Amino acid sequence: MLALLAGCALPAASADGDGGEASTVGPQTSGAATSTSTGSTGARDAGPSTQSSGAATSSSGTGESGSTVGLGETSSGGGSSQGGSSDRTTGLGSDSSGESSTGDEPVMPLETVFESFTEASGLDMPHECVYEVQYPPGIGIRDFDGDGHQDLFLTSWEGPSRLWLGDGGGSFSEAASGSVLAEHTSTGVAVGDYDNDGWADVFVPGTGSGALLQASGGSLAEVTTVAGVVSSGAGTVGAWGDFDADGDLDLFAGAWNSESLQGSQELFRNDGDGTFTDLSMVFEAVTAGRPVLAASFLDYDNDGDVDLYVVIDKSHGNVLWRNDGPGCGGWCFVDVADEAGAALMIHGMGVAVGDYDNDGDLDLYVTDIAKAFLLQNQTSQGEAAFLDVTETAGVDLLGVGWGAVFADYDNDGWQDLYVAQGTDSGGVTSANVLFHNLGDGTFDALGSASGAVDLGFSQAVAFGDLDEDGFLDLVVGNRQDAYAVYRNRAEFGAENNWVEIDLRGAASVSADAAGARAWLSTADGLTRLQEVKLGSSMSSTNMLPLHFGLGAHDGAELSVLWPDGETAVFTLESTDVNQRLVVSYPGTILPG
Repeated sequence: MLALLAGCALPAASADGDGGEASTVGPQTSGAATSTSTGSTGARDAGPSTQSSGAATSSSGTGESGSTVGLGETSSGGGSSQGGSSDRTTGLGSDSSGESSTGDEPVMPLETVFESFTEASGLDMPHECVYEVQYPPGIGIRDFDGDGHQDLFLTSWEGPSRLWLGDGGGSFSEAASGSVLAEHTSTGVAVGDYDNDGWADVFVPGTGSGALLQASGGSLAEVTTVAGVVSSGAGTVGAWGDFDADGDLDLFAGAWNSESLQGSQELFRNDGDGTFTDLSMVFEAVTAGRPVLAASFLDYDNDGDVDLYVVIDKSHGNVLWRNDGPGCGGWCFVDVADEAGAALMIHGMGVAVGDYDNDGDLDLYVTDIAKAFLLQNQTSQGEAAFLDVTETAGVDLLGVGWGAVFADYDNDGWQDLYVAQGTDSGGVTSANVLFHNLGDGTFDALGSASGAVDLGFSQAVAFGDLDEDGFLDLVVGNRQDAYAVYRNRAEFGAENNWVEIDLRGAASVSADAAGARAWLSTADGLTRLQEVKLGSSMSSTNMLPLHFGLGAHDGAELSVLWPDGETAVFTLESTDVNQRLVVSYPGTILPG
């Protein structure tokens, strides 16, 4: 039985948006909410009780092509005739550093978390590219055809991007007119319903300009020029987010130019009529010219608006654009990366965003060509800043890291970490690494026991429950090779419960509910936080519904904070878990 308990203050530690003193706003320790009506807090002063994990705190240009993609039909045979699927179940064992080893270890342990499922899934999607490594594969996981199952939108630099339709059992068939952007040198994928019509649209970065594909009535049509999102430079990344909280999605586009070693950061504000206004001038010119490889909108300081973290290559320093609201010739974004401890003068590659320590704020894991960095957010401790806890948490890597995701693969309530790694300048390839979150602020590298080591030149990675068994699966994009699917065997954590929360906006909240937050609290006092994000990792978009592991608990308190400040709180009982629940703005909930 789903019981509504709305209007309760959703506790979470917060810092104000202009860099002032942190104020306590969020999960309190007084227990579950008991109010009985929906309401608005007017700010992000909401969130259920949060229990700190005791985590480590060491100081250590394209125009309209007229191309369309039919969504409702699939081609016979289920696979493309081009390229070859990549089933890498023969990866070498991996030590805790993530480097491939060359000893006499068994090829694969008998018990693994994931198993290669590419061939069995029917996915046969090559990534064709002979150009610079800065132009990676792109993955978008979303229900594109409205049948309730997760589909895949995958890019190729020198070939067409393709749409693959899922059947809910882990199998995919290419859409009948699935090839699109055949002449577009495509990299990343940012999926978001920018026109709020219920169909998932796609932004595909690439050389010359990114391409915007509008979904309508079962097809994708390119509308780049008409919509006014012609971007400059060699595009590498896109991300959607409602930075002005007006109920429609705005677009960030980043670029990396291999010739000039510079880039661009562009911001397009959604006008609500199918067109966008270029607000790129609100970014500081010197900072905006840095080469970009990843980005994500997130509310890092818990002040109720989404900020923007941008990962920069070539040791220029990453950028943390704090959202300070209207003004400044269009909108006020201030780079606070240095003062917040998030600049990292590195060759930045990818980023994972998630509350790995379950303390009520969003942490960052940033990859590099030589190591990686886990930045623990200190907002819940009273300061909107980050602390480098990489070594004490046990997630340092020595390989060339690319995309990364936080995802609870065993449904124990703690988000684990998967990192894609590539080949260094000497030709040495490092295996991808799965870190198990131990729940005490540290992680354990599983090595070959992950079942998803993948010895290809892995760059992109995204997660989603592709076979609808309640366990998260992985899709990996391997440069100059093929895309791979890794199915969660659902054996680690088989006894644990889970719930998927599909947030759907209306009125003043975008259809995708971008920036909305959900907290799930269990009887042991542990509270898990997730925020709706549309673009992260590297060149990829994870599935839209929020996936929560419950451990042994068969019930929970669910608290939702919408971007406009409206809140709703629900009691989930045993009959409500182990399924998808649709929460519609402002406060209704139904099985999905």
